[in-house]
Amino acid sequence: MSKSISLSLVVLCLSGTAVCASDLIINSTIRQIVETNDNYFLLQRSKPLVRPLTTVSVDAAARTPTTLYDFSGDFGYFSYLGPGAENMAETTGTQGGVRFNYEQKGKVAGDRLNFFSAYRVQDLLSAQLADTGIPTGNGTLTTTTVGGGLFKALGLRDTISWSSSWTSSETSSASSAPFTVLGNTAMLRHRVSALTEWVSLADYSLTNREDQTQSETKLLTLKTGLRTSLTKRLDLTANVGRAYINGSQKSKGSVSSDLTVPYPVFSGSGSAEGWLWDIAATYRLLARTRITVSAAHTISADVLGNLSQRESFSAGLSHDLNSYSSIQLAGNFTQYTAPGTQTLSESGYDYLTASATYLRILAREWRGSITYTYRQRETNGTAGSSTSSNGVTLVVSRDVTLLPHLQ
Repeated sequence: MSKSISLSLVVLCLSGTAVCASDLIINSTIRQIVETNDNYFLLQRSKPLVRPLTTVSVDAAARTPTTLYDFSGDFGYFSYLGPGAENMAETTGTQGGVRFNYEQKGKVAGDRLNFFSAYRVQDLLSAQLADTGIPTGNGTLTTTTVGGGLFKALGLRDTISWSSSWTSSETSSASSAPFTVLGNTAMLRHRVSALTEWVSLADYSLTNREDQTQSETKLLTLKTGLRTSLTKRLDLTANVGRAYINGSQKSKGSVSSDLTVPYPVFSGSGSAEGWLWDIAATYRLLARTRITVSAAHTISADVLGNLSQRESFSAGLSHDLNSYSSIQLAGNFTQYTAPGTQTLSESGYDYLTASATYLRILAREWRGSITYTYRQRETNGTAGSSTSSNGVTLVVSRDVTLLPHLQ
């Protein structure tokens, strides 16, 4: 990991004399996180667990009048301690990744092209818990992504864009097969007024899974909607669309039982479709207080590439107590069903999370926070019975500016 970071910084400087002569900013953050939880894995028989995590990250950005080079990298070491980790095959691990982005501006304002690449290794258990609330395997999840896009202004009111990416993912666990995703997105933005923008997009993804059946899944999403400021304090975003799914299997073999997931997803051959919608509002109640609410009905992939239908409702509140401290409240309720179903199926489930956070600037370059998190999973069918957990997370971090040197 350290070799990758060093090599990327060298490439960043050697990409051209113009880059080395441009504005170069390098920041670094050292962070210590300690999480305690009475049922971290949301099991029926709860046992307390402590999960310390130490991370170091570096962000570097170089600008010229027409180009931007942006690099970020991080590395972390974590462990699982306590009675809840007694039966784990692996109680320690590392995580981290690197990302590089290049952006070139065009001759016309708004025109640009970009290219990016990323590589990341993360803890599979934590990634699944944050995404679906149901862990299915131990080990690591490794993801490699490359992509790019074009942005073109059509006059003063309209902008079109196209982006494409290829992602390869695999785990060190036998509970999931490697898969690749090829995605393409086309978007049209039309500025109706100074306060309102109309957005339409078409997104197509092709997922190939290297399981026994060599399954292939195609997802086409069509959406349109608006973003507007209704008042000086209220911003609104709303979209509606349709999703179409088609699956096929290149081999007639059956899927191994250890590759199945205990929650509703689209699998095998066949097709499904359904309506999509989302709405989000942000209201600035006071100068230091902001309220956000959102609701959505989506069809999306989890960290292992499985498509599920999600209906979610979220709310949050942030309030600055003073210049050095603030509080945040957040809640999310998500219902998971198989794509195309209208009601909660026998294998569907609900996942609720709620949190309260206090943040504070401890000193120059030093920040800290404490968060209480409650999670609850109400499941049917093969996913198991209801379960919940309570957790407290402490975070202390230091931000350091490496370049330019500040006196």
